[in-house]
Amino acid sequence: METSTQDDRNYVMACYASSLIHGETILAISIRTDTIKRYLYSAASFSLARQCVDPRLNFFGRESHHLTKVLSSHQHWESMPNRREPVTELMIQHMHAINPGDDTIDSALFDWNILGKYYGYRRAEWAQDHKNVAKHKLGMLPNKEVQAFRRDDFIFSASDGARLAQGDSVLLDDNDPAIGQVACRWRYQKNGDNGQQKIQRRNNDNPELCPVRAALRIRRRSQKCSKITSKHPIAIFINPKGLPQYIVDTQVNKYLQKVAKAVYKITDPTELARWTCHSIRVGACVTLFNQHKDESFIMFQLRWRSNSWKAYIRDSPHLSEAHIQAFNKGWDDMIKNQNKTEKTTI
Repeated sequence: METSTQDDRNYVMACYASSLIHGETILAISIRTDTIKRYLYSAASFSLARQCVDPRLNFFGRESHHLTKVLSSHQHWESMPNRREPVTELMIQHMHAINPGDDTIDSALFDWNILGKYYGYRRAEWAQDHKNVAKHKLGMLPNKEVQAFRRDDFIFSASDGARLAQGDSVLLDDNDPAIGQVACRWRYQKNGDNGQQKIQRRNNDNPELCPVRAALRIRRRSQKCSKITSKHPIAIFINPKGLPQYIVDTQVNKYLQKVAKAVYKITDPTELARWTCHSIRVGACVTLFNQHKDESFIMFQLRWRSNSWKAYIRDSPHLSEAHIQAFNKGWDDMIKNQNKTEKTTI
């Protein structure tokens, strides 16, 4: 270590931290971040005793980025008991049942939850922060554009990909079968893949779950307000006074908690608080995982570049059923082998 570069020494310490996280300890168990830091301090003390630079720090005297990434990921996993709960299929079913089919907040949120099951978007990508809206501000990008989806971020086309006319004044009917797909565009993304577009096709088997129809209703709703152009956030609803309002995170949280309470008979406010805007992204991930989609499919469809999506996986009846089937198959195979052995012996 003494003859290695500081970056190499940083990397060795990060590898040591990773091995501790994976349970390579005396008792062969995973340990918490605070305990790992004490292990790292003990390891670094050997270098410090020889008057060498602390192998945990970079050239600027700060914790190395190698080590920071490892420790932050572990801290994220440690916080899992407080993780967000997913929007489930049962919740979507209830949303559909209580959907008045107009432009109220419940109808608008039903549409955004349907679209969210396909796109798994984050809160800032569609809804507003209630604190900013209260100050008459919107979430903005560095180039002064709004961050949330705008009307021109939804691009409609025929099933063969032929682009359809869709200017601000063009009204598109959500029941028009000629509109076969929608492409959603992210002008800015957390993963840096700015300008990405993802296509979803019309769901004719279950029209109530159709992403194209939901996107068209969202578009039409925004067109009812003359002040909402293709440069404004598209996520709006019409309040009881007949005025358009932007959807904010607190409204989404309240709506999802209301639905969770009705579906799962939960009354504990602390437990209900686990349903928030982010539950939409969690729900999209859980749905794909429960349907046995592979890792690359989940990462591609929901725009992940790492395996951090695994932190979203939840226990579910689907997994229990799959476990039962696996156990039954193992049991049946054992009985068959036993029978074969008995016949061979006879």
